Amino acid sequence: MKKLLSILALLSIAIASGRAAAAPEPHANGDVVADNVGVTLSFSAKGTPTDAKGTVSYAYIAEQQFTGTVSCYSQTDNSAGMSGIIDTGIWTGFYFFVEVIDNGHGQSGEADAFRVLLLFAPYDCTQRTYFYPAVVSTGNINVH
Repeated sequence: MKKLLSILALLSIAIASGRAAAAPEPHANGDVVADNVGVTLSFSAKGTPTDAKGTVSYAYIAEQQFTGTVSCYSQTDNSAGMSGIIDTGIWTGFYFFVEVIDNGHGQSGEADAFRVLLLFAPYDCTQRTYFYPAVVSTGNINVH
């Protein structure tokens, strides 16, 4: 009987710890500058293509800035795509798509990079191009 109780106690501990160790939700964030294209980008996004949360802030020059709400998030390995509607700025009511790649913290020899598109209609964030013309010169992109 004591042996059975010991086994049951161990099983309940294992089950409880298994629930606590659930995988974290896919997410990405960054606060970066790309001198090669003169863009500043800040973002935080998480979720799935159909259940995403987050924000994006973009600035090219003082007159070309926007903030938007992420409504679609897609992640593959060290890259992510996010899209949504622009809430403030000169393009209010239009849509954005941002692609980012996290090349590590200087370990790979390649800088992090990103791409920002302004659109007239909602965009499916899973339709990725894996083309990143804006090279990060300051800051860091994290994709987890």
